[in-house]
This record gives sequence, C-alpha cells and structure tokens, in this order.
Amino acid sequence: MNKIALISVFYFVFIWSSLDLLKATDEIEASQSSPKISSFLEDNFQYDSDLSDLSGLQLSEIESLEDSDPSVVSANLSKNSFYLELAEALSTNKKITVLNLRECNLDDECGVPLFKMTWLTGLDISQNKLSSKSVGLFTTLQNLTVLICAGNPLGNTLPKALSDHTKLTYLDASSCSLDDTCIDDLIALKSLRKLILKGNKFTGSGQKKLVNAGDNRSLEIIF
Repeated sequence: MNKIALISVFYFVFIWSSLDLLKATDEIEASQSSPKISSFLEDNFQYDSDLSDLSGLQLSEIESLEDSDPSVVSANLSKNSFYLELAEALSTNKKITVLNLRECNLDDECGVPLFKMTWLTGLDISQNKLSSKSVGLFTTLQNLTVLICAGNPLGNTLPKALSDHTKLTYLDASSCSLDDTCIDDLIALKSLRKLILKGNKFTGSGQKKLVNAGDNRSLEIIF
C-alpha cells in the first residue's frame, strides 16, 4: 500500500470515529435534557417533614391530631400546571406520604392516577377542577389523616365516599357544593376532630344539627 493510500485509510477511519463520537455525545446530551419524568421527580423535588405548607394548616394542629406521624415526608407542588403523564409518574412515588397539589389545575382525568397513592396520610387538592365524577375515587385513600379538598364542586356524595376512612381527623370541604342532604353522612365520620365547611349551602337548621353533633363528641366545626 503506497503512502497516499495509507493516509487516505487513516483519514477515513478518523472521520468515521469522529462521527460516532459526535453521535454518542448528542445521544447523551439528549438523554440529559429530557430525563424520564419519574427520575426527575425522584431527583429534583425537595422532601421535608414540615407540614405547615398544607393550605395554612399549622404543624401544631397536625401534631395534635390522632394517628399523626411527625416523620412523614411531604412534597409541596402547589400552583403548578399538571398534565396526565406527570400525575401518573407522581403516583408511583412512595416516598411521598403528604402531598400538596393546591391550585394545580387538576381535572378529573389527571386526578385518577393520584388516587392510586393509597399510602398517603395527608392530601391537599384544594382549588382545582375535580368534580363529582372523582368522588368515588376517594374510597381508595383510607390512610388519610388530613384531607383538604376545598374549592372543588365535589357534591353531596363526598362524605359517603369517606365513610370507611377511620383515620381521617381533619377535613376541609369548604366550597364543595355541599348542602343539608349530606349532613347525616358527615356526622357519621366518627374519627373527625376538625371539619371546615365554609362556602357551602347548609341551611341554618342544618348547621345547628351539625354543631350539636360536634359538641357531643369533641368535633370542631367551622362554617
């Protein structure tokens, strides 16, 4: 092989290797710029044990509730725009036991995966777009101690869906389109210690019935 041919071979090998290297580099950069959602959740969300970011609920209140656990891990993701894929990825993260999704533009479709998080002990889904279509899904979250679902038009079937939640001690169902029809179902939630019902459609007599029931078993009710 003459000198010119040898140089040509080396040049061809060099160019081919360079192209492979550039291709590999591009693939690495692409994978870094578009990580899997689950990995992003795992690596980038900050976890802590401070529950005070749950819709104004104070840590001292949580500590006084039955079955509260000061070691719970919370994630405050409030005021983000959620989409279905992100909700699905989040729903598999068992590190999170307290979840704040206040004002996240959640609708009934995005809510479905989140109700698979049966290990949750605290959940704030207030000020979203969940409707009565989602109420039946609440039956899966039986480990909840705290539920804040204010500002969703969930309707009168909500209390019935929570009837088996024996650990639930704090419920904020303000502005959830509740009325006197569901009073007996609310009273039947025996584990409750604090119930917030602002902005609903209870009559004066309905409120009185609830207050009397609360007085008989140390249940604080706020209208």
